[in-house]
Amino acid sequence: MQLGKSTPSQQGNALASDRVRAYEDPPHRTAPGSAKAIEIKLEFGVANFALHGKALKTKVLLMDWRQKIEHSFATRSATNRVRPLFRDGAPEELVSSAEETLKLKLPNALRSLLFQTNGFSEELELSPDVWMETNVVAYSIEQILEVNRFHRDQPYYRDRNISKYCSISTAGVDGIQFCIKATLESCEDVPVYAWYPDETPEKCMGEGLFQFLDAWCNSRSSV
Repeated sequence: MQLGKSTPSQQGNALASDRVRAYEDPPHRTAPGSAKAIEIKLEFGVANFALHGKALKTKVLLMDWRQKIEHSFATRSATNRVRPLFRDGAPEELVSSAEETLKLKLPNALRSLLFQTNGFSEELELSPDVWMETNVVAYSIEQILEVNRFHRDQPYYRDRNISKYCSISTAGVDGIQFCIKATLESCEDVPVYAWYPDETPEKCMGEGLFQFLDAWCNSRSSV
């Protein structure tokens, strides 16, 4: 019995699950004429399925964000130890409500991150087993909603055409925001930009969310 219409993320996960089961099942357990996965490749959370000779690509739904972010911090060269401070994942209805309020669609990459950890921060080790939360690395969905509503309500930010962007994080200095371009279209991933409150042109910080977070957490990028 169908209780309600499934969301795109649920459909994507169901599709991936069905294809994996079809691939693992022996031929005699696969119904005649049913879709059968011929090839499965996992790379940075991307599943490529060959379905009846036609490539079908689902992205970011399978990415383990926590593991990848932990690896980014672990490979960081620093005098003091740092680590990510994760949070419980955000409910899908909360993310969808924020999208509706802001009149935009978040990319699947960001939705996937929020579902696994509703934003995260950086912790600094002050002494053995003593950690202090320092910088916000990725906004929670509540912060995304609050910050973007604030920007849109302020004449100064409106004059800088901030509404064409959606802030997803902060550099923690000089009012610099990390943003993605606001869109009503669903998409897999988008570039991340540094937005400056003065007349400094926007700077691309990564061609996708993971590229941005990996470089920022690893201290390979700067504003």
